[in-house]
Amino acid sequence: MRVTYANCYLGDIIPRDVLVTDEVAVAHSAPAGIQTFMADSHFAPTAGEAHNLAAWRLAFQWFRDGDEDPTLVKGISAGDLGGAETAITVLLPAARGVLESSALVEEVEPRMFTTIVADGGPGHYDRVETVQADAAAATVRTRVQREVRCDRALARDRRNQRLFGKYAVTRDPDFLHPRPRWRRVIANGLFRAVNAAAALRERSGRPVLVVDEYNPTRAFARQYAAQSGGEYRLARSGPLPRDLRAIVRRGDLAVMPVPRPATLSDPGAVERLWRFAASRNELMSTRFTLAGVDLWPVLAPHLARVIERYSAFISHAEPACRAQLERLNPAAVIVPYDTPPETRLLIRVAQQMDIPTFVLNDGFKADDFEAECMTADHALAWSSALAEHYLARRAHGRTTVTGNPKADDQYPLAWRRRGAIKRILVGGFAFSCVDLNCRRSDPEWFLDGVLTGIECSTSATAQIVVKLHPADHRLHYAAVLAAHPKLSVELKLEGDVVEAFASADLYVTGASTSLLEAVAFGLPVIYYRVNEQHLHPPFTDDSVIQPRTAASPRQLAALIDRVAHGELTPETKEITAWCERYLGQRDGHSVARIIEAIRQEIPAA
Repeated sequence: MRVTYANCYLGDIIPRDVLVTDEVAVAHSAPAGIQTFMADSHFAPTAGEAHNLAAWRLAFQWFRDGDEDPTLVKGISAGDLGGAETAITVLLPAARGVLESSALVEEVEPRMFTTIVADGGPGHYDRVETVQADAAAATVRTRVQREVRCDRALARDRRNQRLFGKYAVTRDPDFLHPRPRWRRVIANGLFRAVNAAAALRERSGRPVLVVDEYNPTRAFARQYAAQSGGEYRLARSGPLPRDLRAIVRRGDLAVMPVPRPATLSDPGAVERLWRFAASRNELMSTRFTLAGVDLWPVLAPHLARVIERYSAFISHAEPACRAQLERLNPAAVIVPYDTPPETRLLIRVAQQMDIPTFVLNDGFKADDFEAECMTADHALAWSSALAEHYLARRAHGRTTVTGNPKADDQYPLAWRRRGAIKRILVGGFAFSCVDLNCRRSDPEWFLDGVLTGIECSTSATAQIVVKLHPADHRLHYAAVLAAHPKLSVELKLEGDVVEAFASADLYVTGASTSLLEAVAFGLPVIYYRVNEQHLHPPFTDDSVIQPRTAASPRQLAALIDRVAHGELTPETKEITAWCERYLGQRDGHSVARIIEAIRQEIPAA
């Protein structure tokens, strides 16, 4: 059989016999008579989960042999700093390619295997697609008993711009892409003026608390700054323009994030890595053997490039980060995550300087493998569920349940009968690059399944508002919408989905923090489960979400009809307890609990 493996539109390339792809849109574009094989729907979820665990563990350890780390730059490990990029752009795509080809050769024996990669992909798109295709080809060569001819071709097709857009933010972001220099110059000048004005109001010599701002930590900074007094002076990294007046008024500080280099070249770092690996070739082959396929020759150049990029970043940014911490002399550092490189560098430098570090989760986490929130000295958890499940993997420090400052002023409302369903809000599904059990076509399948379910329900005349992920493009879903011409559907990109809760009668979405927030708001919800991701409660085995879970359009239609008839309305007391379990206490005291958790660790610093 002649097999074409392509996750892009083919342009003038004509597939033969079998087209293997993860992209449903590419499968639909196949010529008549060509068999299509939706590859990432054919491996077992248990295998996907096992490789998730292995890939995320390996991403932060592959470059070490005992205490030896050839990627150290100024005492900071480039391999550690680039761990998330390694997992997302190298190891997980490779594992996906191996699992897919392993499933393929169980059904088809290729005599010719051609991999196609789209020409012109931005960011890390080309690396991800190349790694996945090369791993798939290596698996075919390993698994098929007789000789297989393996070829590679580039596809040039304008439609591939839609696929580039689909992954630009969710899978392929360049964490180290240089910012425009003029923006940094303007922001630096503005922050200097703000800090000069703020210094006139700061006379008490309060200890400094560095806050790296994003969602919950920004809400923490805003609420703490709004209080009168306060024992800490905040050094707010990356504040929004609307917060600058409050910084001046309170005598706080506006801090620039560390700079990114214009170029990411460090040949010396690559040479050190190759010397290290050359003397440990057997170890490297063992580490990078997935399901019996030795991928070290395939992955080594990509891994070396990651090390080179992050070595150059450390050389450029570490002195500025260290100087900033020495100048501020903070009592502690609080961050919303700890795997993105700038924040991870801040954490690692602070730890070298014996400054206590704290991470406050930026969303509800429900898996068993991600590295987020595992590096800072101490964790601040929204809720007991997070502390008992996701954060239980932390091997050091204290985990304190504090609540979420962003949700402090959102109180659970009594669920009530809303009458006929006139407006259905749908939270769009974004591909999760961190989980092999999230299939690449799940965004399309999710929306199609939800619209089919609504169409089959008694609420088919309702106005449907689909809040897409900011990374999404309306055009990408044109084919899905065209399949449901009788429905009234509006695609919305702007704003936060929470802002649309008040005008909706029902919220349908996948596994997301917004599902939990909708429950707390008092909005009837349905969780549409489109795949077999292994997730903690409440997305599995939960008394509130499980009865409101659909895994097919038919199940969804039945649940919509039950909601329309006033069923599935829980008691307010049950919802209040549930919200506290998963979202944390919403009593207005999250900030005070965070400050107390920080205060407890400072004397030991």
